[in-house]
Amino acid sequence: MLESLSKGKFRWINEKLYTSSSSSALELFQNNPLMFDEYHQGFRSAVSSWPVNPVDIFIDYLKGKPKDWIVADLGCGE
Repeated sequence: MLESLSKGKFRWINEKLYTSSSSSALELFQNNPLMFDEYHQGFRSAVSSWPVNPVDIFIDYLKGKPKDWIVADLGCGE
């Protein structure tokens, strides 16, 4: 049940982040610093139930590329 609640909270926070400005998202986390950890805990929980993690697809793709490639991950998260 706790895992289900964690996933639900993650979905709620994720929706808030996708539908608000950067300054609103910053304010959301500043007003509730624990929400940052709750978001990432929920994300990890959600990913564990996905049939395929998209990150693994990118990793497999990059394994076949030249070793001198420079790759930057400019996202945020895990």
